Amino acid sequence: MVDSGTNPQPGVQPNLEPGMPGGVTDAEPGGGINAGTVGESDVVAQIGVLLRARGERMTRPRRRVVQALAGHAGHVHAEEVVRLVAASDPTVHRASVYRTLEALTQRGVVQHVHVGHGNTAYHLLRPEGAHLHASCTRCGAVTDLPPDMLRSVAARLSRQHGFTLDPTHVALSGTCRACLSAGHRAGHSAGHSAGHSTSHSTSHSTGQ
Repeated sequence: MVDSGTNPQPGVQPNLEPGMPGGVTDAEPGGGINAGTVGESDVVAQIGVLLRARGERMTRPRRRVVQALAGHAGHVHAEEVVRLVAASDPTVHRASVYRTLEALTQRGVVQHVHVGHGNTAYHLLRPEGAHLHASCTRCGAVTDLPPDMLRSVAARLSRQHGFTLDPTHVALSGTCRACLSAGHRAGHSAGHSAGHSTSHSTSHSTGQ
C-alpha cells in the first residue's frame, strides 16, 4: 500500500517524490495557499516548500491529494477526492487518500467542513486561515462566510456559558438564495394556476 504521508515506521521509507528530503516532525498549523491566483503546479510547489520548511515530506499521496484539491474550485467531498486521485494515480489507495486528507488538515494545509448527512468537504486552506461555511439543505451548495461572522455569538457564549465556540468545522444549515427564489417562483406559479382554475370553475358553474 502506498504511504499516506503520515510519519513512517522506524526503518521504513515512504513513497517519496524525487528530490524530497526525509525527516518528519510535528509541525505547527497555519500557512495557507491562495489557490485562486496561481496555477495548480505552483500550488503544489508552494505546499511542498511549506511542508519541507517544517521538516515534512511531500509524499506521492500528498502530492496527488493537493493536485486534486488545487484543480477544482470550491469544496470537494472526500469521495470525489478519492475518485480524482485514482484517476491521476491508481497506485494511491483509497485508505491512503483519507489518511492524507487528515494529515494535511492537521498540518494546516487543508480545511475540512462537515456539511450534513455525514458528508465532509475539503479545500486548501487560504492565507487568511480557516473560515465559516453555510450549507443549503435543498441543493447541497456550500457558501463561504467570513471567519468573523459569528464573533459576537462566540463572545456571548463564552461570557454567559463559559463555552468556547469553534464553528469552522461544521457548516451552518439553511436554504440558499437560489432555492428560496425557486421556491417563491414555484409557489407563485402554483397559486396563479389554482386561482385560474377556481375562477374557471366558478364561471362554468354560473353558466349552468
